[in-house]
Amino acid sequence: MEEEASDAESPILAEVTAAGGDETLKGMTKFSAPELDALWALVEPAVTIAWTQGRGRKPSISGKDALFVTLTVLKHFDTWQKHAIDFNIGMSTLEKMVHRVIRTIEPVQYPQMVKRVTMANQVESGNAFRNYPHAHYATDIKFQPAYRPSGRFTEQKVYFSAKHKIYGFKIECSVAPPGLAVDVSDHSPGSCSDVTMMLDRLTVHRQMLRKDDTSGPEMGGEPPQFPDIDHYDMVLAKYQSMGDRVRTQRARAQRHYRMRQQLRSRPAPYATRPSASQRETQCDSD
Repeated sequence: MEEEASDAESPILAEVTAAGGDETLKGMTKFSAPELDALWALVEPAVTIAWTQGRGRKPSISGKDALFVTLTVLKHFDTWQKHAIDFNIGMSTLEKMVHRVIRTIEPVQYPQMVKRVTMANQVESGNAFRNYPHAHYATDIKFQPAYRPSGRFTEQKVYFSAKHKIYGFKIECSVAPPGLAVDVSDHSPGSCSDVTMMLDRLTVHRQMLRKDDTSGPEMGGEPPQFPDIDHYDMVLAKYQSMGDRVRTQRARAQRHYRMRQQLRSRPAPYATRPSASQRETQCDSD
């Protein structure tokens, strides 16, 4: 009886499970049926309140189906039109529903399921980098293509990436072994350089890399593969010179940018060719 009631409350999930079983469900969401039920039990009170409170027309899709659709969209990350066709839902309805589910479950899931990855835990579990065992995480920039935004050209061109030759957004993501995303930045326009995004978030990285009381002297200190202090000083000097070089390149790029802006702001001459009267005057003088 409980399974029949659950199928009646979430017809989309029941149809997928009946068609392909647990393997299909795992391929679409990366969650098995028991894992999805456990996740739903955690967020059910918050989703139920969000789905039933307020006036007006109630959502035609149940909360559990909405959670299943959201997990599918997050895993495959295809276009809204493609997902709308797959689930037979309007494109705008699907987009609003997914955003609403994320806003609802994020305050519930984050404090209970997201744990800060520390350097001590990485070393104890054997998940440190092989070649750089004293590095906490690796950071890179991800480019996400997007449609050309509407509006004026001056507003559109900031989203155009000269490197990728298309419009889009950029995010900075930091990943710790064996593949845990420990930090994700807000999106930036596609024209923003990778170095600029990195330098703008130096405060965040310094906070994440700060040592705590549980960190031993070997974590972030002198590497054991460099017993000679002279070798360690040499490596440390290399890193410091890299930081100075990045700051110098940024200052040079900003200076060139200001010079180009000043040149563009100057009024251009109306005509570079002298007028007929000026040419006649020059001929007479010759």
